[in-house]
Amino acid sequence: MQWSQLKKRIETQFTDSVKSRIKIGLTSYNHAHDQRGRGWIEVDGKEIINMCSYKFEGEHYTQRRDQQRNDYDQITRELNEKNLFSQSDFFGALSDYLNLSIDSIRKSENPLIRALGMLDARLGKRSLQKINIDEEHDLVKRLYYLRCDVEGLL
Repeated sequence: MQWSQLKKRIETQFTDSVKSRIKIGLTSYNHAHDQRGRGWIEVDGKEIINMCSYKFEGEHYTQRRDQQRNDYDQITRELNEKNLFSQSDFFGALSDYLNLSIDSIRKSENPLIRALGMLDARLGKRSLQKINIDEEHDLVKRLYYLRCDVEGLL
């Protein structure tokens, strides 16, 4: 699916109260030798997360080299916990998100999918209030508090 179509479908899932405050973006640097890019999420015009493939892959390589580890998935999870994601992680999460129920979104192992779920119109106010946010990923917390704020739940 093309980025413009994916972006439009994702943003239509957002509750009306956050639509004007959230922007998602994705770009590829076609003239770069490896065509890497980045994805991002903005709140009120301020970027809250930058998912740069170059930075993610560099850190991934450093972790594998310095710690002499080959567990790609485990290193990826550790980097994700530190808010380091690649552009492809973001694009994949957005694509997966469209095919999931709200319950599957809330139970997903992917923090990007859970974070987007905090903005989803299918997540009602009562369900939002019942979420235990204490153990959640930083990005999920940020979007949870934004949603609670705009819904008047804080």
